[in-house]
Amino acid sequence: MKKKNETISYIVELVKYKKWMFLTSTILAIINAVLIIVPYIMLSGIGSFVGILERLVNDVQNNQPFDASFYWLRLGIMIGCVVLAPIFKFVSTAISHAATFHALKKMRMDMAMRLSEMPLGDIERLNPGTVKGIMVERVDACEKILAHIVPEVTSGILAAIFLLALMFIVDWRLGLASFACVLIGLIFFAFMMRGSAQSAQYCVDKTNELNNTAIDYINGIEVIKVFGKEDDSYERFKKAAHEGAYCFIDWMRRCLVPQIGGFVIAPYTLLGILPIGALLYMNNQLSLSGLIMTIVLSVTAIGFLLVLFSYSDDLKQIQVTIGEVLRIVHADTLDRPADSKELPKTFDVSIENVDFGYDSKEVLHNVSLNIKSGTFTAFVGPSGAGKSTLAKLIASYYDPNKGSIKIGGVNLKDIPLEKYNEMISYVSQNNYLFNMSIYDNIRVAKPSATNEEIEEVCKKCGVDAFIRTLENGYNTIVGSKGNSISGGERQRITIARAMMKNAPIIVLDEATAYTDPENEALIEKSLSELIKNKTLIVIAHRLNTITNADKIVVFNDGRIEEEGTHEFLLKGNGLYKKMWNSFKESEVK
Repeated sequence: MKKKNETISYIVELVKYKKWMFLTSTILAIINAVLIIVPYIMLSGIGSFVGILERLVNDVQNNQPFDASFYWLRLGIMIGCVVLAPIFKFVSTAISHAATFHALKKMRMDMAMRLSEMPLGDIERLNPGTVKGIMVERVDACEKILAHIVPEVTSGILAAIFLLALMFIVDWRLGLASFACVLIGLIFFAFMMRGSAQSAQYCVDKTNELNNTAIDYINGIEVIKVFGKEDDSYERFKKAAHEGAYCFIDWMRRCLVPQIGGFVIAPYTLLGILPIGALLYMNNQLSLSGLIMTIVLSVTAIGFLLVLFSYSDDLKQIQVTIGEVLRIVHADTLDRPADSKELPKTFDVSIENVDFGYDSKEVLHNVSLNIKSGTFTAFVGPSGAGKSTLAKLIASYYDPNKGSIKIGGVNLKDIPLEKYNEMISYVSQNNYLFNMSIYDNIRVAKPSATNEEIEEVCKKCGVDAFIRTLENGYNTIVGSKGNSISGGERQRITIARAMMKNAPIIVLDEATAYTDPENEALIEKSLSELIKNKTLIVIAHRLNTITNADKIVVFNDGRIEEEGTHEFLLKGNGLYKKMWNSFKESEVK
């Protein structure tokens, strides 16, 4: 019930987004319904109004001369309505489609905005295939409902209700008789709709699984070929594709018999009307014009009802479809104020009694640490010790489960997210470049940067020389995810981009992991110039790159085991000394 209410509320919100367009479309749809109904009023007559059929039958039976003016006036109105009705329907549908595409844009913008507000760690854990499926397929699936439900369903409901009411006015007994087949048809449709919400959710899940598998297969094709895993990987993709297709096919098979039964039986209203109508006519309880009019009304009304039934499946699926969208739109966000009374004046980083875990697994246990502004601090430790997790907490990927992180004495949670993003540059080993030129990729960090400023930063970062060896230099398009250049080159460009931002706090999470020793030394040398007066936090796997750090923090099993300078830690007999000895031995080998 909660999900259903959320779905309805969000649809109302989407309609309100372009309410005047949807309202105009609805008014035109109502006019279309009225224009559809008027010819039947002309034919049947209501109350004291004499209809064409009644007048025609009386004139024929009584050999009365035809009054041309009577017929031509009404026929003219009927023809006018027949001509104008589809025009109003077309304009109504066009407006509803325009409004719908604005609504779909809003849905995607709502999701994009929420993604920008979500913890970066949560975004990392989202599967790209699932997100793509929601933002593309799920949103596109809403088009049919939003665009057609207003003009077609509105006009269809109004026309069908009025025509059925008119049938009861002509003769209530024939009105009831016409409902016999409709009722049986509705029972078939009820069987068809049974379990459709669960089937729709299953199909969505299988589609997401197919998207995820396809992306994994494409991204991992190099590894697949190198290690000869084509058959295994292709089988996994083939299985996902088969299930992605047959979830719909199986659903269709389950619905096929009741759907056919409903569409075959529901229209046969004449099965009840003809025998009962003939009996009433022979007993002089029904006029010939009334019998003919009831037949015409029943055939026309059922046409509108069948159009409504054709949308029943879509109306049932909308809860699942909108539910997938709301998974992102209602996702948890970082608890940050829109404004702040106090912003940090210095850039000391203070971590106080921090606990943090992913789901039910705790990774950091009561961690406390002080990092002075303008110093170089290195995090080291075994894999999974918690060093990258703490770095991500500092970079505001997540909020701590317990404890606090303060910048210049101000709690990170009290700083607006936009302001905090200006204070920190975070570079991980999982770098990302956009399918743009090198100029534009670096300019992401500072949109106002000139080409000359970009080139100057690249020179200081030691990447200018290799960029100029490329065919188009700084104008080289690096391809999707930067795949047209090497991993080490991508890493160096992302570091240059971080330097371009000129943030007072810099976090490098094994940012030189993909660079060769020569380039790593060059980057380290250039960084020493660029990070002057900045707070630098480095997570390193090569211990020789952090020997000059002001402080080395040693993590083990989610706790800080040691901290101090390189020389100080080597005097002890702790984990750092063991790691250093292992590193030196590996260098010798």
